[in-house]
Parts: sequence; C-alpha cells; structure tokens
Amino acid sequence: ASLKMLSEVSLAEVVVRAVRGVGQLPDANFEGRDLLLEDLYELLNRIAVKALSIQHGVQCPQAVMELHQLLSYVEATGGAGERRVARGAQRALYCAQLDLLEQRLQHAASAAVKHNYFTTVLTSAVSLGGDERGELGARHVATVLRALAFLLTHCPTDPVGDDAQLFHRLLSTLLMAVSGAAPGRARWWAAGSAEWAGALQELFWWGAAPAAGTRELQPALLRALYHAPQHVLALLTPHDPAQLRKLAVYLLTILKHVHGAAENGEPSVELAITDWARTWAVATQAGLSDRVPSHALAPEAAALLQQDIARWAAAAARARPHIAKVVWSKDGLASKVTESAMSVTRGVVDVQNAQRKAFMEHLRRAQAGQAAAHHAWQTLIDTYTHEQAVWHDPRTYPASWQLDDAEGPGRVRVRLRRAPLLVAERFLQPAQRHKAGPRPAPLARVLAPWLARRGGLVARLQLHETVAYMARATAVSVAAELDGELLLTDKCIHFVPDDAPPLPSRRERLYIPELQAAPQAHSWALDSVAQVATRRWCLQERAVELFLSSGHAHLLAFADTAERAAFLKALAATHHPPDRIEPDTLTDAMTQWRNGNITNWEYLMRLNGLGGRSYNDLMQYPVLPFVLADYTSRILDLDDPASFRDLSKPMAVQNKNREQHYINIYNDLKAARREGCSPLVARAPHHYASLYSNSGGVLHYLVRVPPFTELFLNYQDNNFDMPDRTFHSLATTWRLITNDSPTDVKELIPELFYLPELFHNNEGLNLGKRQCGASVDDVELPPWAADARLFTLIHRQALESAYVTEHLPHWIDLVFGYKQTGQAALDAINVFPACTYYGFDPMALEEEVDRTAAAAMVRTYGQAPRQLLRAPHPHAARDVASAGAAAAAPPV
Repeated sequence: ASLKMLSEVSLAEVVVRAVRGVGQLPDANFEGRDLLLEDLYELLNRIAVKALSIQHGVQCPQAVMELHQLLSYVEATGGAGERRVARGAQRALYCAQLDLLEQRLQHAASAAVKHNYFTTVLTSAVSLGGDERGELGARHVATVLRALAFLLTHCPTDPVGDDAQLFHRLLSTLLMAVSGAAPGRARWWAAGSAEWAGALQELFWWGAAPAAGTRELQPALLRALYHAPQHVLALLTPHDPAQLRKLAVYLLTILKHVHGAAENGEPSVELAITDWARTWAVATQAGLSDRVPSHALAPEAAALLQQDIARWAAAAARARPHIAKVVWSKDGLASKVTESAMSVTRGVVDVQNAQRKAFMEHLRRAQAGQAAAHHAWQTLIDTYTHEQAVWHDPRTYPASWQLDDAEGPGRVRVRLRRAPLLVAERFLQPAQRHKAGPRPAPLARVLAPWLARRGGLVARLQLHETVAYMARATAVSVAAELDGELLLTDKCIHFVPDDAPPLPSRRERLYIPELQAAPQAHSWALDSVAQVATRRWCLQERAVELFLSSGHAHLLAFADTAERAAFLKALAATHHPPDRIEPDTLTDAMTQWRNGNITNWEYLMRLNGLGGRSYNDLMQYPVLPFVLADYTSRILDLDDPASFRDLSKPMAVQNKNREQHYINIYNDLKAARREGCSPLVARAPHHYASLYSNSGGVLHYLVRVPPFTELFLNYQDNNFDMPDRTFHSLATTWRLITNDSPTDVKELIPELFYLPELFHNNEGLNLGKRQCGASVDDVELPPWAADARLFTLIHRQALESAYVTEHLPHWIDLVFGYKQTGQAALDAINVFPACTYYGFDPMALEEEVDRTAAAAMVRTYGQAPRQLLRAPHPHAARDVASAGAAAAAPPV
C-alpha cells in the first residue's frame, strides 16, 4: 500500500490507539501482552521505514514525525502502563530509523568508492552519489537529535529502565561521529560537525547527572570517554566558567559514588579509569576561580541538576503545541477507522461463532446418535444375555455380586447386582478363583471404542441447554474423589471429571476391564433430583448431597461455603427445583419420635442425615449404636436390661474398670500440652485415639461385600487384615471393644441391622487362618441367631425394644448432642482427637509437616457429626399428647 493510502485510513493513529489500549491492560489479565506489543512495535517500525524509503528532500518525513508526536501525546496523558508502552514504541522507532539510515549510509559510502574509480569517465555518478549521501547524512543527524531530545524527556531521578539501551546507542554514535577515527564511517557522518559536538555534550550532561536514576549508566560513560580520542574531552570541556564548574561538580559526584560502590564490594570501575577521571576533574577545577569544597558538593550538585531538569522540561514544553495539533487533526478519522475495524472484527467473530455453533450442534447430534445406538445395543445385551435369557453366556457374564448404592425405603441398601470382582486370584479360595480376572462383555469390541471416545462437556450437554452456574467441585464416593467441573443448566446437572473419559451411567455400564478404573462423568436431570441436603467435607461446611428419585445419592464438595451457597441459590432458581432443599428438621423428627410416629431406626437415620452423615463418605458414614451386650446366650431376652449395653456410656468404657485408663490418657496429654510439644500434640487432649466411626471401622464390617472388599484391600496396602483382627465373630468384636483392645472404640453401621449378606463369605475370599488354626470364613453368629437373616431381624427388633427406646436419648447426647464437646464430654469420658471435630483446619498450622500430618488425620481418624443439641435430649413421651411433646422439645 502507498504511504498516501496509509495516511488516508489513519493507520498510524489506529496502531497508536492499539498500543495505548494494551498499555491500559493489567499485566496479570493478558498472557500474550508482550507478544502483542512486539507486533504493534514492528508495525510502527515498518510505517516509519516505508516513509523514510519513499519521501526525499526533507530531513524527517511527516509520517514519521506524526508517529512520534502521537506517541508523545499518549505518554504525556496516559497512566503508568500507557506511558511505559508508548515510550517503548518510541525507542523501537528511533532504533529502527537509525538502523536503516546507517545501513544506507554505509551502502552509499561503498558505492562512492566504486564511482571514484571511474571518475575520469562517469563524473555525474559521483555528484549523484554525493547528493544522496548528503541527504542521508542530514536525515541521520536529524534522527539522532530527535532521539536525544526524546531521551532528555526522561527525568534523571527516575529509574532509567529500557532507556539505557537508547543511551548507549546514542553515546556510541556520537563518539564515533566526533572522533573521526572510525575508518570508512566518520566521513559520511560529517565528522567534526558542531551539531554532533553539541549533542554529545547534552547527552553527557544527562548521563553524568548526579541523580539516582542515571547512576547505573555512569561507569559505562566513563569507560567510553576514557577510550575516546583526546580531542573529544576538549569538546566536552566548556569555556564558560559556570558550565566548567558544573562539569567539575558532576565528575566529582560520579567519582564519589564510584568509590562508595567499591567500598561496598559492588562491581566498580577500573582503577586506571578512575585515576583518569580524577585527573580530568582536577584539570577542570584548575580553570576555576575557586575550587569546589567537598562539604558543598552534594547541595551544589542538586541545584545544578534542578537547572538541567528545568531546561529539558522547557524544551519538551515547546514541542507540546505541535503534538496537540497533530493529535487532534486526525482524531475524528482515527475514531471512525477504529469503529469500522471493530465492526469488521465483530462481524468476523459472529461468523466464526456461527460456524463453531453449527459445528458443535453437529457434534452433539452425532454423539446423540451414537449414544442412542449404544443405548439400543446395551438394551439388547441386558435383555438377552442375563442369567435367565436365551443368549446367556457364563463366560462373559460377571460371576460376583456387588452391593448397589441405591437406597430403598428407610434409607436401607439391600439390592445386589452382578459385577466383576476386581481382586487378584491370591485373595480368593481356590474354588472361587474363576471369579477374578477380566471377563469381556458381549459386543465389547463394538462398544468399547465408542466408550473410550465419549468425552467431555460436549457429550454431556443436551441441545439448547443454558448454563446457569458453573464451578469447580469434587465428586465424592466411597471409591474415589474426582475433581472436575460442575455445570448447572436449565435442564440438568452435569459433572465432568478432569482429563478422564466419562463412562455410561451405572445402570448401563459395560463391564469392560480396561475401562473399569476410569472416572465417571454424570448427568442428572433436574426433575430427577428429589432432595438436596447440605453436608460437610473435611470438617468444613462446603458440600451438598443430591438424592435422586432412583434412590441414588451423589455427594459434591465445593471450594468453600460461598460456592455451595451460590450453587444452592442457582438450583432454587431453576424451572425444576427439588421439592425440598433441606428435607428434614430436627424439631419435626424429634416430635415424631417422641410421639411414636416413627421408629428408632427411622429416627436415627434422620439424625444421621441432619448430622451430615453420608453413605458416600467413609469418614462420615452413618453411625448406629451397639445395642446388645449378650452374644453368648442361647436365648436372648429382650426384656432383660442385662442383654443391652449401657447407652449412656461410650463403647470403650462399658466396663467400668477401664474408665481410669482413659482418664489417665487424657491427663497425660493435658500435661504434655502444658510442657509444650508439637502443634499437633499441643492441641486439646483426648481420651481416645480415633473416632467411633471412620473408614477403617466401616470397611472392617463390610470386608465380605464388594465393592468394599476392593476398598479394604486398598486401605490395607493390598492385603487383608490379620485373621484374628478380621471381623469373624460378633462375640469377639464385642469383647475386643469393651475389654481387650484399648484402641478399638467403634460403634455399628446401618448394614448390621438389615443386610445379612455381610455375614456370609459369598465371594469365597481367602481371609486367612487365626492363631487357633480356624479359617476365617463366615462371621460367627450368636447362639440365639440360627442364621444371618434371623440375626438382622432380631438385631432390628432389639433396636426397637422398650429398653433402647427409653435409653436412646443418652446415646444421642454422646454422638449428636451436648455431650459431644465441652465439659459434658469430659465428664462422660467422650473426648476424641481435635482433628475429628468441626472447625479443625490443618492449613492453620505453621509447619508444612504438621499440615500434611493433620490433613491425613482428618481423613483417617473419622469426623464427628454436626452437634444437633445443646441440652439433654428428651425421652419418648408415647402417652403424652402431641402438643405437649412438641412443647417439650429442647433448643436446637
């Protein structure tokens, strides 16, 4: 494009505006900022080079002058970021112009030599070459002077920064110009010109200024002058007495700082150069009527510096009217071009967005078709390959049973489903080892590639969904904790784990071994979310649990409480909000229990929910009390109080003889705290080393039930527990907790009241042999229970007995009530480690080792439920009117 055309569209003004816009961006908000500035500087340089190449007969083309004036205006009127980028653009412009002019001068000088060889024949060529060199030389001088004027606008008291590069470039150029010692170069720079000498002297005053900003330049300045010819010093030594005195003051100030730097051990100037500079300073003072006293050096230097700064500021002020004239002359045109450019950009972006949207919709339709085909195939497989179907193949069908995570009425989980047993053969008895190992599903070769390709957000979002909320979240289950993205739309809730191919939902999953360990993505239709409850995660109130109409529940942990609140607010604002965000209240549940409207089981499960307990978190698994103490009699008498445990005391102190042991532990830890130990030990003392419910205790009871079998092996470093410690007998478990083991304090889990399968070794696990030689297989039941199913029925009946109903409030006080913390907990011998209570924050510890250890303790020792009551729980009032029972409810 021609220079005229570029001027007509105000390209220079538009680029300068772009530079200014980049300068307004905070550095942290734009990763490619430096790269963009580099490109804009290069564009400005090309405009200047084009102007210098085309326009002849003037010292500085108008286009180049306007560029500098526009950038000077930005520097004068903008903020710190705009000043920085505008000044950087001017530096780049001057360096580009000097590079071009010096290259052409060099070329012209070489051409002149060749022309002179033929002077007898081509004299006209010599004259033409001389004219060209003269014009280039004049432009070169003008460019150097303008670059110097630009440099002088930088106050010497401010840090030099990138202007140091321009200073060194000008110093080298001016010394070469006035020295006349560079063969083949000084000739075409018109060596000895008065303009060069004046410019060098002005540059010297700026570089030698007694200011903190230019001090870093002064060692290089002294070195350059030291190596310059002698007559250069004569040019820099003024004849005017006032200027001569200023030279002496500046030189002495430089030497003072050079000596100070050397004494401080900083890199200094060579001794020969400092001796030379001192000689120059002494010679300068010799021409003065009075010498510069050392005590007055600093004040006089400061005064002279202020005079120079004022002189340079006045020179810059004289150029401002010209700058304003240039800026406003094309402001309207530049604005119009900028708006046109933005309009074109918006149009292009809209077209690109439309194409992207069409492509995304195409991908969604294609993946929806693939999903429909997969679903159809999976339906055929499920319909015709199950155990009672015509195409059943035992070789491809899972041989094991796994506890499904769907909850039924009363929050019981009793449904078993076929699933592969993901354990090594060595963990199975010889007759059952056929269950281990991969079993390829029917049509796995057809469907597995689709499952592997199925991924990401595009596959989860339906057409025309609108995202209402998005956040980072962690999907928590007993098997894994998956970090990912949670999206709430007007139709669904989507969770997509990080960098993991999603699998189909649990209902339609193919049992393909290579995909078993892959994290799952989930999509839940809003109308399938029946309830939402708040939960804790790692002792912090930042999680929710979604209860689906299918019976499944999903625990989602957010970054903090505010993120959770934002999600719940967005969920409540959707077209299909859950019926109840918090499905239960303590007052309602307590009133119903006291009036006999709900059973002990129902009440305890509702308390677990209100306390934040979840089947999805082994550290917050629902907890139920040990109710029976008799596991040895042939007949169990539920009317005999001796058949029951003391519900007013923790499990570890059912035997009164053990109370003093735990009291001593508390007192010893309290004494250690007074003496001052590590932050972990120095926290509140406790009676027990871990909570009554934690991941180890839950897996201990469920070791025979997949998928908890695999989880137990992972928990125990790929081994079963010692046979004598494995859950093998209810009587032994009771004896260990209440008498023999000082560290075992666990209560029960809900499955012991409804799931007889946990007592049977149905999978044929090789659990080892006890010291007595007996193999660990099925759990030994009490004599009063003929089989596991009868045990669960009797156990449940015991939970609903009159004795338990009467004394259950005491146990609730220990676990959910006022005896959970404080003096009441101390009196009840019910104090657990500080890391099991709400409010414990591992990140508050100072040492990294302590923080890591504390975080591991939170995930290992168990987590106490929410404290629901601050006063004793009232007893059942079955014979009292409902109104009276409601009035007697304690404060919540």
